[in-house]
Order: sequence, then C-alpha cells, then structure tokens
Amino acid sequence: MRNKEDISKHVISMIQNSTLVTRGLCAFIILLYLIGFIPSVDTQLVMTPGFLIPPQVKVWTLVTSPFYETSFIVLLMDLAVLTVVGHVLEPLWNIRSYLIFIAVVNVGGLTLAALICYAVYFIARLESFLFLPFNGMYGFTCACAVAFKQAHPDRPVLPVLPFLRYKDLPILLLLVFVTLTVLGILSSSYVIMSSTYIVVSWVFLRFYQTKSDGSRGDMADSFSFASFFPEAVQPLVSVASGSVFHLLVMTSICPEAVRTYDVGASSSAITITLPGTLPADAQRRKQRAIKALNERLNKLDQPQSSQWPSMEDEDSTPSQPLPQGSPDTIELQDVAVETEPSKETTNEPALTTTDHTS
Repeated sequence: MRNKEDISKHVISMIQNSTLVTRGLCAFIILLYLIGFIPSVDTQLVMTPGFLIPPQVKVWTLVTSPFYETSFIVLLMDLAVLTVVGHVLEPLWNIRSYLIFIAVVNVGGLTLAALICYAVYFIARLESFLFLPFNGMYGFTCACAVAFKQAHPDRPVLPVLPFLRYKDLPILLLLVFVTLTVLGILSSSYVIMSSTYIVVSWVFLRFYQTKSDGSRGDMADSFSFASFFPEAVQPLVSVASGSVFHLLVMTSICPEAVRTYDVGASSSAITITLPGTLPADAQRRKQRAIKALNERLNKLDQPQSSQWPSMEDEDSTPSQPLPQGSPDTIELQDVAVETEPSKETTNEPALTTTDHTS
C-alpha cells in the first residue's frame, strides 16, 4: 500500500510538470477509469470486433477503448507512459502532429485488429475472435516505441542498459507480448493489437507524416521495415517488404519514395532540395557517420604509431660528410632524378639546398 501511494505521488508530480495536451489525455484516461465502475458500462467502452458491425455498430469504442483501463496499477503505468511520450514527441514535432499521430495509430490500429479478427473468423471459423476485447494503452505504447526508434535510434533506453537501444524496443515489446500469450498469461488480443499498432505507426511515420518543411514521411535507411528485425534476417525481410512496397506504389496506396539532398555548406553555394527528409534527419545521419569515422580512426592510430620508426636516434654519432663517388652519393642522385617529374606536375618551385662543407 505504501509503494502504491509513492508511485501515485510520483505520477501526479510528472503530470503537473507536463504539457496541456498531456494533462488533457491523462484526465481523459482517469475519467474513463472512474466511469468503468458503473455496472455493465465496460461493454460500451471496450472495442469488440463483433460489435463494430451491424446491428451494434459501436464505432465510438475506437476512441474510448485505447484509453480505458480496469486496473489501477496499469492506469498509473499508462499515465507515466503518456507523460514521458508527451515530453519527448510533442517538442520534437508539434501539438497538431502529435494529436494526429495519436488519432491515426489508435483508430488505424484498432481497425486493422478488427479486420484481422474478421479474417480469422472467415478462414478458420473461430467465432471467439469476433468477441475478443481490445482496450488499454499497450498498443499505443508499441506505436510510441516506433516513434522513438525514428527519433533516437541509437540512444539507450536506460543508462544502466546501454546495449538496449530504442531501435530494438518495438520488436522487443512485441516478443514480450508473444511470450506472455504463449504462456497463457495474456490473451491473443495483446499480440494482435501490439502488432497492428506497430505496422500502422510505421506506415504513417514512413510515408504520410507531414514535416515542418512540407515534406512527408521519413525514407531513412535506419527506419526501413527490415531494420525492425535482427541483422541476420534483414536481407530476406528487405526483399519481401520491397516487393510489397512496389505493389502498394503501383496501386497508389503508398507514395513513391523521394529523398532530399542538400549540396553546399554556405549561403552562396548551390542547394538542391527534393521533398523527402528533414535537416534533422540529415544531421542524425551525419552524427552517426562522424561517430563511425572516429571509431575507425582510433583503431588505425595505434598500428600506425607503432609502424613508423623514430626520425631521431639519440645514440647516433654526428653525421660525417660523404666522400664523393661513394655508393650513397649515387643513390641520392638517383632519388633526386626520380623525384624531378613530381616537381613539374605539381607546378611547385624546386627546393634548392646549399652545401656549406668545404
């Protein structure tokens, strides 16, 4: 009980320091939680695929279901997730883009989940899929993990776990839900909802989200569909997803991929701009390239420093003038002759030395 009170105080403090949009969403979740204590009202708040079609047609559950929770502990977790997500994504985008993202992934994810249940019913005749309850923010959490992967792919999720990065978070959450479903702890609705939210959020951010410069989507290679999977299977996934993408482009469902290239470092330089990516995306790739280059240079510094001999020999005796006609004099002349063309090709003045020895 003591821990529950401490968690509640911490969550309330986070909400008080959040933005107006986040506080509004948190108030909506709390309101639905309190309404849920009314007897038999949960059937009016939870999305059930069989009740989206006639004669019920409860389409409003597409809005209420993602924010409806029946457990107080899970409610606190949802409020914490909303606070963190709002703190990261709202400044990165803007209020309008953030609200559009919330609406698209919730309505689109639940609609796709209902279509999957209809398909399972018609193919396998499993009537139970028509009455699977879908509610809670676990699907929206997976969608936000996709947004975090896009914004900060190489940033660690927790400082104590530097190997766990945001680019691995979506597939990790999906594996957790699959494992708990196989063990019988969760129902299959968790797997369906989390997978559909991941797909819908990726499609929206990849092709349709409007950026501040008027472009749409994010065609970065680090945000491709194959990047969600382990590197061992990425080539196979890339071929399959590329074929599906070309089919969707031919049917005008998805727009054709267009990239942006800026040439020039100053205001007087030539700049070529094509719609497709933001300067922030280019800066993100630039930072990754600089980091990779520094790592390679650090690896090359050590062998190079050990291979090159020292130009000064402390134990060597003072050099004596070479006698004329010696072999060393002949080799030095040969070197001078060989380096003569390089002086002409580089158009640099020849270096003249004067021998002061008598």
